Amino acid sequence: MLLPSGAISASDVPSSKALSAEVSLTSWSAAFTENAQENKKEGMEAAEEEKLCLAHYVAWGFDHAGRYDQWSRNPQSSLHPLTDRTLLGRDLQWDSGVGEAVRKQIDTARLYGIDGFVVDVVRTASFTSTMSRFFRAAEGTDFKIVLCIDNYAQAPASELIDALSKFVRTYRNHPNAWLKDGRLVVFAYDPGIPASEWGKVAQVLNSDPETAICFLPRLIREGRIHEDPEELRAWLAVCDGIYDFGCNGFFLSEMEKRLQEAQNALSAHCSGGILAAGVAPGYLGLANGFYRPFLNTQSMRDNWTAAIRSGAPYVCLTTWNDYAEHTHFEPSVHNRTALLRLNQEFVRIWRGTKPPKRPAEVLISFQEEVLDGSDWTLEVLNFSYTTEPETVLLRFLKEDGTLLKMQAVPLKKENLTAQTLRFCDEE
Repeated sequence: MLLPSGAISASDVPSSKALSAEVSLTSWSAAFTENAQENKKEGMEAAEEEKLCLAHYVAWGFDHAGRYDQWSRNPQSSLHPLTDRTLLGRDLQWDSGVGEAVRKQIDTARLYGIDGFVVDVVRTASFTSTMSRFFRAAEGTDFKIVLCIDNYAQAPASELIDALSKFVRTYRNHPNAWLKDGRLVVFAYDPGIPASEWGKVAQVLNSDPETAICFLPRLIREGRIHEDPEELRAWLAVCDGIYDFGCNGFFLSEMEKRLQEAQNALSAHCSGGILAAGVAPGYLGLANGFYRPFLNTQSMRDNWTAAIRSGAPYVCLTTWNDYAEHTHFEPSVHNRTALLRLNQEFVRIWRGTKPPKRPAEVLISFQEEVLDGSDWTLEVLNFSYTTEPETVLLRFLKEDGTLLKMQAVPLKKENLTAQTLRFCDEE
């Protein structure tokens, strides 16, 4: 849970037992300057092109009312309830709410510095029809709409050629389309076919300027640092870059190595190839297929640090709205707008934009439930600020209002800073 707050109420702490022990405090401070180019590793060339912060968007529906508000009444969802729900509308992305959902989501994303949605579509035959509501909703803005192929059903090359030809002809001239060198940008979470087959797709599509695409597939999977060199080389011969979907459970040094190897592969086998670096907050919910720890904001901070140091011109958030895996940045009951606000600050640093004169702004993050015997951590994160030095005073109370513990946390002024309080179990 993330809160734009400076105090924790009694109902939020997991137990009084953990709070009776001594508190240890560790601190993290962003090693970033206000000059974006100075944030890169020595020897990295400055990217000339525009930077875009995109967000992966899952295009299927979520029944927030049935699977969160009333999940116990719904037998079909009772075993897999949503662990959070959107704050943008009761029926958002479901039945009556689907018509107005996308524009509301686009307006919210733009407010927090996100430049486009990478829309995950699983049915090949639905590329054009599904994407129509996203392009319509974005009209009148500069927000980018990008198709993300998720061909888990493994539709063959012939079907992909037909579906993509229709899609590109329909939308390549739309004002919200994203073109690179006159080609429509298309991402892929899962192309569904091997590189040899995709080469046939690319050859047909790129033979006609009206259907040509700039293709960025997910070539380095979430759970790996290294990929098979031969397979990677084969793919980079038939595509235009790498889409990174974020890192699972790696240390920062491993995340940096992973993205650096992606850059090296592009330099060696795909001249001018594009890296879209992934940023994920980690899993906070129940349903997940990988080890992607939440760690308050640490996973997100480490992902962003690695992305900035890689020199990637594009970043894609994992995800805008995947409530099944609880990786969403969209405003929600648990996280409110805190993840978006933190991401907005990283985008500012990444772009090299100087911060305004401002007072201290604080985000509090913690997990509401921990296993018995585990330590409980609470993180106090603040952005750089220009007013007089400030301190957050945390008061931990029992249910009857009795004071358990009081902790003062001085806020550092110069950089984005996170300070973690660890409450150790007595036993």
